[in-house]
Amino acid sequence: MEKALEDWCKKLDDWGFPPRMDLLRAMAGALAQIHIEEEEDPELAHLGQHWLSNFLNCHPSLSAKFSTQLDHQWAYGGNIPALKDYFVKLLRLIRTRKIQPEDIFNMDEKGFIIGMSSKAKVICWTGRWPLQVTQDGTREMLTVIECCCAVLYVILSVIFKGAAHYMGWHTETSNPEAKFTYSPNGWTDDKLGLEWLRHFDKYTRDRQGGNGCPRLLILDGHRSHINLEFCQYAIDNNIEFLCFPSHTTHLLQPLDVSLFGPLQKYYGKAADDHMRDTCATVVKGTFWKFYSAARWQA
Repeated sequence: MEKALEDWCKKLDDWGFPPRMDLLRAMAGALAQIHIEEEEDPELAHLGQHWLSNFLNCHPSLSAKFSTQLDHQWAYGGNIPALKDYFVKLLRLIRTRKIQPEDIFNMDEKGFIIGMSSKAKVICWTGRWPLQVTQDGTREMLTVIECCCAVLYVILSVIFKGAAHYMGWHTETSNPEAKFTYSPNGWTDDKLGLEWLRHFDKYTRDRQGGNGCPRLLILDGHRSHINLEFCQYAIDNNIEFLCFPSHTTHLLQPLDVSLFGPLQKYYGKAADDHMRDTCATVVKGTFWKFYSAARWQA
Protein backbone atom coordinates (compact mmCIF):
# COMPACT_ATOMS: atom_id res chain seq x y z
CA MET A 1 0.00 0.00 0.00
CA GLU A 2 2.78 2.45 0.89
CA LYS A 3 4.50 1.82 -2.45
CA ALA A 4 1.29 2.84 -4.20
CA LEU A 5 1.14 5.99 -2.08
CA GLU A 6 4.75 6.82 -2.93
CA ASP A 7 4.12 6.41 -6.66
CA TRP A 8 0.92 8.48 -6.40
CA CYS A 9 2.76 11.39 -4.71
CA LYS A 10 5.48 11.36 -7.34
CA LYS A 11 2.86 11.25 -10.09
CA LEU A 12 1.03 14.29 -8.74
CA ASP A 13 4.32 16.17 -8.34
CA ASP A 14 5.20 15.46 -11.98
CA TRP A 15 1.76 16.69 -13.00
CA GLY A 16 2.45 20.03 -11.36
CA PHE A 17 0.33 19.91 -8.19
CA PRO A 18 2.09 18.00 -5.39
CA PRO A 19 -0.45 16.75 -2.82
CA ARG A 20 -0.94 18.51 0.49
CA MET A 21 -0.27 16.50 3.63
CA ASP A 22 -3.98 16.23 4.42
CA LEU A 23 -4.64 14.90 0.90
CA LEU A 24 -1.96 12.23 1.33
CA ARG A 25 -3.50 11.19 4.65
CA ALA A 26 -6.95 11.03 3.03
CA MET A 27 -5.56 8.85 0.25
CA ALA A 28 -3.96 6.53 2.81
CA GLY A 29 -7.25 6.31 4.71
CA ALA A 30 -9.12 5.43 1.52
CA LEU A 31 -6.65 2.66 0.67
CA ALA A 32 -6.80 1.36 4.24
CA GLN A 33 -10.58 1.19 3.99
CA ILE A 34 -10.29 -0.90 0.81
CA HIS A 35 -7.98 -3.33 2.62
CA ILE A 36 -10.47 -3.58 5.48
CA GLU A 37 -13.38 -4.32 3.13
CA GLU A 38 -11.33 -6.98 1.34
CA GLU A 39 -10.18 -8.40 4.72
CA GLU A 40 -6.60 -8.35 3.55
CA ASP A 41 -5.05 -6.04 6.11
CA PRO A 42 -7.48 -5.33 8.98
CA GLU A 43 -4.82 -3.77 11.23
CA LEU A 44 -4.79 -0.71 8.95
CA ALA A 45 -8.20 0.35 10.20
CA HIS A 46 -6.84 3.53 11.77
CA LEU A 47 -3.88 5.68 10.88
CA GLY A 48 -1.79 6.58 13.89
CA GLN A 49 -1.01 10.12 14.96
CA HIS A 50 2.56 9.85 13.69
CA TRP A 51 1.77 7.88 10.53
CA LEU A 52 2.68 10.71 8.19
CA SER A 53 6.13 11.37 9.66
CA ASN A 54 6.85 7.63 9.78
CA PHE A 55 5.78 7.30 6.14
CA LEU A 56 8.18 10.06 5.06
CA ASN A 57 11.01 8.54 7.12
CA CYS A 58 10.52 5.21 5.39
CA HIS A 59 10.49 6.82 1.92
CA PRO A 60 13.49 9.15 1.65
CA SER A 61 12.67 9.93 -2.00
CA LEU A 62 9.75 12.02 -0.67
CA SER A 63 9.96 15.06 1.60
CA ALA A 64 7.58 17.63 3.04
CA LYS A 65 8.23 21.25 2.02
CA PHE A 66 6.35 24.51 2.29
CA SER A 67 5.00 25.65 -1.06
CA THR A 68 6.22 29.12 -1.95
CA GLN A 69 3.94 32.02 -2.86
CA LEU A 70 4.64 33.89 -6.08
CA ASP A 71 5.20 37.61 -5.66
CA HIS A 72 2.51 39.74 -7.31
CA GLN A 73 5.00 41.59 -9.52
CA TRP A 74 6.59 38.30 -10.59
CA ALA A 75 3.17 37.17 -11.76
CA TYR A 76 2.95 40.08 -14.17
CA GLY A 77 6.58 39.99 -15.23
CA GLY A 78 6.65 36.25 -15.78
CA ASN A 79 8.40 33.76 -13.53
CA ILE A 80 11.05 32.51 -15.95
CA PRO A 81 12.18 29.44 -13.88
CA ALA A 82 8.56 28.32 -13.47
CA LEU A 83 7.86 28.74 -17.19
CA LYS A 84 10.98 26.77 -18.14
CA ASP A 85 10.07 24.02 -15.69
CA TYR A 86 6.57 23.81 -17.20
CA PHE A 87 7.88 23.30 -20.72
CA VAL A 88 10.48 20.78 -19.54
CA LYS A 89 7.68 18.74 -17.93
CA LEU A 90 5.53 19.09 -21.06
CA LEU A 91 8.31 17.85 -23.33
CA ARG A 92 9.17 14.97 -20.97
CA LEU A 93 5.54 13.82 -20.85
CA ILE A 94 5.17 13.92 -24.62
CA ARG A 95 8.39 11.98 -25.20
CA THR A 96 8.17 9.38 -22.45
CA ARG A 97 4.48 8.62 -22.99
CA LYS A 98 4.66 9.01 -26.80
CA ILE A 99 1.64 11.33 -26.82
CA GLN A 100 0.39 12.34 -30.25
CA PRO A 101 -0.40 16.03 -30.99
CA GLU A 102 -4.07 15.25 -31.58
CA ASP A 103 -4.25 13.70 -28.10
CA ILE A 104 -3.15 16.86 -26.26
CA PHE A 105 -6.15 18.68 -24.78
CA ASN A 106 -6.56 21.94 -22.91
CA MET A 107 -9.53 22.69 -20.64
CA ASP A 108 -10.62 25.81 -18.80
CA GLU A 109 -13.63 27.17 -16.93
CA LYS A 110 -15.30 30.54 -17.42
CA GLY A 111 -18.04 32.13 -15.35
CA PHE A 112 -20.82 34.00 -17.16
CA ILE A 113 -23.42 36.38 -15.74
CA ILE A 114 -26.43 35.35 -17.82
CA GLY A 115 -27.96 38.79 -18.36
CA MET A 116 -24.80 40.88 -18.45
CA SER A 117 -24.06 42.58 -21.76
CA SER A 118 -20.63 43.83 -22.76
CA LYS A 119 -19.47 47.42 -22.61
CA ALA A 120 -19.73 49.24 -25.92
CA LYS A 121 -19.17 52.76 -27.17
CA VAL A 122 -22.39 54.63 -27.93
CA ILE A 123 -23.10 57.96 -29.63
CA CYS A 124 -24.86 60.56 -27.46
CA TRP A 125 -25.01 64.29 -26.75
CA THR A 126 -21.70 65.94 -25.91
CA GLY A 127 -21.40 66.40 -22.16
CA ARG A 128 -24.11 63.85 -21.41
CA TRP A 129 -23.42 60.93 -19.08
CA PRO A 130 -23.05 57.63 -20.98
CA LEU A 131 -26.33 55.86 -21.55
CA GLN A 132 -27.00 52.74 -19.52
CA VAL A 133 -28.45 49.51 -20.81
CA THR A 134 -30.84 47.69 -18.51
CA GLN A 135 -29.23 44.62 -16.93
CA ASP A 136 -30.69 41.65 -15.13
CA GLY A 137 -30.66 42.65 -11.46
CA THR A 138 -30.31 39.06 -10.23
CA ARG A 139 -26.85 38.66 -11.83
CA GLU A 140 -27.27 34.89 -11.91
CA MET A 141 -24.06 33.08 -12.83
CA LEU A 142 -23.25 29.84 -14.57
CA THR A 143 -19.99 28.11 -15.45
CA VAL A 144 -18.89 27.01 -18.90
CA ILE A 145 -16.12 24.42 -19.29
CA GLU A 146 -14.50 24.25 -22.71
CA CYS A 147 -11.98 21.64 -23.79
CA CYS A 148 -10.33 21.34 -27.18
CA CYS A 149 -7.26 20.04 -29.00
CA ALA A 150 -5.24 21.32 -31.95
CA VAL A 151 -7.43 19.52 -34.51
CA LEU A 152 -10.48 21.50 -33.29
CA TYR A 153 -12.09 18.59 -31.48
CA VAL A 154 -14.17 20.39 -28.84
CA ILE A 155 -15.99 19.20 -25.72
CA LEU A 156 -18.35 21.52 -23.85
CA SER A 157 -19.96 21.47 -20.40
CA VAL A 158 -22.37 24.03 -18.94
CA ILE A 159 -23.17 24.19 -15.20
CA PHE A 160 -26.42 26.03 -14.45
CA LYS A 161 -27.46 27.31 -11.06
CA GLY A 162 -30.39 25.28 -9.75
CA ALA A 163 -31.67 22.52 -7.50
CA ALA A 164 -32.64 20.16 -10.34
CA HIS A 165 -32.00 19.58 -14.02
CA TYR A 166 -34.50 21.23 -16.40
CA MET A 167 -34.34 20.20 -20.07
CA GLY A 168 -35.75 23.56 -21.16
CA TRP A 169 -32.37 25.13 -20.41
CA HIS A 170 -30.80 23.55 -23.47
CA THR A 171 -33.48 22.28 -25.84
CA GLU A 172 -31.84 24.10 -28.76
CA THR A 173 -28.79 21.85 -28.95
CA SER A 174 -28.46 18.29 -30.14
CA ASN A 175 -24.69 18.09 -29.69
CA PRO A 176 -24.03 14.77 -27.89
CA GLU A 177 -20.62 15.98 -26.72
CA ALA A 178 -22.17 18.89 -24.81
CA LYS A 179 -22.88 18.11 -21.16
CA PHE A 180 -25.40 20.13 -19.14
CA THR A 181 -25.64 19.89 -15.39
CA TYR A 182 -26.38 22.03 -12.33
CA SER A 183 -25.12 23.00 -8.89
CA PRO A 184 -26.56 25.13 -6.07
CA ASN A 185 -24.40 28.14 -7.01
CA GLY A 186 -23.64 27.51 -10.69
CA TRP A 187 -19.97 26.73 -9.96
CA THR A 188 -18.02 23.54 -10.45
CA ASP A 189 -17.10 21.34 -7.48
CA ASP A 190 -15.37 18.01 -6.79
CA LYS A 191 -18.37 15.92 -7.87
CA LEU A 192 -18.98 17.84 -11.09
CA GLY A 193 -15.26 17.85 -11.85
CA LEU A 194 -15.22 14.04 -11.74
CA GLU A 195 -18.38 13.87 -13.88
CA TRP A 196 -16.71 16.10 -16.45
CA LEU A 197 -13.59 13.92 -16.53
CA ARG A 198 -15.72 10.84 -17.17
CA HIS A 199 -17.50 12.76 -19.95
CA PHE A 200 -14.12 13.73 -21.43
CA ASP A 201 -12.91 10.12 -21.25
CA LYS A 202 -16.04 8.85 -22.97
CA TYR A 203 -15.68 11.09 -26.02
CA THR A 204 -11.90 10.93 -26.44
CA ARG A 205 -11.10 7.30 -25.60
CA ASP A 206 -12.00 5.84 -29.01
CA ARG A 207 -11.17 8.75 -31.28
CA GLN A 208 -8.04 6.98 -32.54
CA GLY A 209 -9.86 3.73 -33.16
CA GLY A 210 -9.41 2.44 -29.64
CA ASN A 211 -5.62 2.07 -29.86
CA GLY A 212 -5.18 2.94 -26.19
CA CYS A 213 -2.96 5.98 -26.77
CA PRO A 214 -2.51 8.13 -23.66
CA ARG A 215 -4.22 11.52 -23.61
CA LEU A 216 -2.65 14.62 -22.12
CA LEU A 217 -4.99 17.07 -20.41
CA ILE A 218 -3.51 20.51 -19.65
CA LEU A 219 -5.40 22.38 -16.92
CA ASP A 220 -5.11 24.77 -13.99
CA GLY A 221 -4.79 23.89 -10.31
CA HIS A 222 -8.46 24.31 -9.32
CA ARG A 223 -9.36 22.19 -6.30
CA SER A 224 -11.86 20.13 -8.31
CA HIS A 225 -8.91 18.92 -10.44
CA ILE A 226 -6.68 17.65 -7.66
CA ASN A 227 -8.98 15.64 -5.42
CA LEU A 228 -8.42 11.95 -4.87
CA GLU A 229 -11.20 10.57 -7.10
CA PHE A 230 -10.35 12.88 -10.02
CA CYS A 231 -6.67 11.92 -10.04
CA GLN A 232 -7.30 8.22 -9.50
CA TYR A 233 -9.78 8.09 -12.40
CA ALA A 234 -7.18 9.68 -14.68
CA ILE A 235 -4.50 7.17 -13.64
CA ASP A 236 -6.87 4.23 -14.16
CA ASN A 237 -7.91 5.42 -17.65
CA ASN A 238 -4.59 6.39 -19.24
CA ILE A 239 -5.04 10.16 -18.89
CA GLU A 240 -2.00 12.28 -18.09
CA PHE A 241 -2.26 15.71 -16.46
CA LEU A 242 -0.07 18.79 -16.68
CA CYS A 243 -0.90 21.71 -14.42
CA PHE A 244 -0.02 25.32 -15.20
CA PRO A 245 2.31 26.91 -12.63
CA SER A 246 0.62 29.27 -10.18
CA HIS A 247 -0.20 32.74 -11.52
CA THR A 248 0.89 31.94 -15.08
CA THR A 249 -2.41 31.14 -16.76
CA HIS A 250 -2.48 34.65 -18.26
CA LEU A 251 0.69 33.63 -20.14
CA LEU A 252 0.24 29.89 -20.70
CA GLN A 253 -3.51 29.15 -20.80
CA PRO A 254 -4.44 29.00 -24.52
CA LEU A 255 -8.19 29.00 -23.95
CA ASP A 256 -8.04 32.07 -21.70
CA VAL A 257 -6.60 34.29 -24.44
CA SER A 258 -7.63 32.68 -27.71
CA LEU A 259 -11.17 31.56 -26.85
CA PHE A 260 -12.74 33.08 -23.74
CA GLY A 261 -11.65 36.64 -24.54
CA PRO A 262 -13.41 36.81 -27.93
CA LEU A 263 -16.21 34.54 -26.66
CA GLN A 264 -17.14 36.89 -23.83
CA LYS A 265 -17.06 39.83 -26.24
CA TYR A 266 -19.39 38.17 -28.77
CA TYR A 267 -21.75 36.86 -26.10
CA GLY A 268 -21.97 40.31 -24.49
CA LYS A 269 -22.77 41.87 -27.85
CA ALA A 270 -25.47 39.27 -28.57
CA ALA A 271 -27.02 39.85 -25.14
CA ASP A 272 -26.88 43.62 -25.67
CA ASP A 273 -28.61 43.36 -29.07
CA HIS A 274 -31.31 41.16 -27.54
CA MET A 275 -31.97 43.66 -24.73
CA ARG A 276 -32.12 46.59 -27.13
CA ASP A 277 -34.46 44.80 -29.55
CA THR A 278 -36.85 43.18 -27.05
CA CYS A 279 -36.33 45.11 -23.78
CA ALA A 280 -36.06 41.66 -22.15
CA THR A 281 -33.18 40.09 -20.30
CA VAL A 282 -31.42 36.83 -21.07
CA VAL A 283 -32.60 33.89 -18.93
CA LYS A 284 -31.48 30.28 -18.59
CA GLY A 285 -33.82 29.13 -21.35
CA THR A 286 -32.37 31.58 -23.87
CA PHE A 287 -28.72 31.62 -22.74
CA TRP A 288 -27.70 28.73 -24.98
CA LYS A 289 -29.10 30.47 -28.08
CA PHE A 290 -26.81 33.48 -27.64
CA TYR A 291 -23.86 31.51 -26.28
CA SER A 292 -23.80 29.02 -29.16
CA ALA A 293 -23.89 31.87 -31.70
CA ALA A 294 -21.04 33.64 -29.91
CA ARG A 295 -19.16 30.35 -29.65
CA TRP A 296 -19.11 29.84 -33.41
CA GLN A 297 -17.89 33.41 -33.91
CA ALA A 298 -15.12 32.96 -31.34
